[in-house]
Amino acid sequence: LIVYGDHHSSLGTGDVLIKSGGALRASGGIQGAVTVQADGRLVSGNGLRLYDSLTLKPSAELQVQLSSTNPISHLEVAGAVVADGTLQIISAVDPERGSVHEQLLIEAGALGGQFEEVYHNDDVLQPLSPPDANGSFTSHQGEGMFRTVEYSLTGITLASYRALVGDANGDQVVDGIDFTIWNEHKFTTGTDWMSGDFNGDGVTDGLDFTLWNNHKFTTVTTMQVPEPRWGWMGVITLAFAFRPRQAWPLPFSPQTD
Repeated sequence: LIVYGDHHSSLGTGDVLIKSGGALRASGGIQGAVTVQADGRLVSGNGLRLYDSLTLKPSAELQVQLSSTNPISHLEVAGAVVADGTLQIISAVDPERGSVHEQLLIEAGALGGQFEEVYHNDDVLQPLSPPDANGSFTSHQGEGMFRTVEYSLTGITLASYRALVGDANGDQVVDGIDFTIWNEHKFTTGTDWMSGDFNGDGVTDGLDFTLWNNHKFTTVTTMQVPEPRWGWMGVITLAFAFRPRQAWPLPFSPQTD
């Protein structure tokens, strides 16, 4: 299948090429290799499984739509993923203050390359420091919301951390380092969370010190979405069959939104 425009209907069983300007919104499974060219877009909706490989060219876009309740809403690829272009993460997860929520984005037989840009609900995730050799990085989205994109040899995860009050640097503990940050910015205006303004009034002052002091030496808890233990086997009208994910199910014609 060659996709030029916006495609929603059922696909065949061969390879899929998404051309420049084309968009494919899919869930269920695709048997063939998938290639997304520059300015093409693949949308993985509520658990897409690719039985072959995925290649994203520079300036291509992959959108992964995550569910807060379904642990298999990530993208699964049996073969290799070559990452490039843009990754757009759509997720309604909103961690409580002082908690971390981890979600699997991509699970693959092998992962190579890195995305040029990563967005979360249309907001770009700007690295606080240069990404590591694998491409992993942490971004601060304001008001103590830190998001970490973690690359591994076989996938990508997203950890969303809404910082404890007083945790200025987002390292999941309120300690002397955070006090030092507050102290370096005290009595200045135009500040934000990472410069010690914990109540969001644009000023780092005694009120923020009190917040740090009330929470000092506390740490966070982690809420992790369980790793999927089941995989899609097939779709027959409205009935779904499942089998343990240790074995890949028999191929079937992919379904699209």
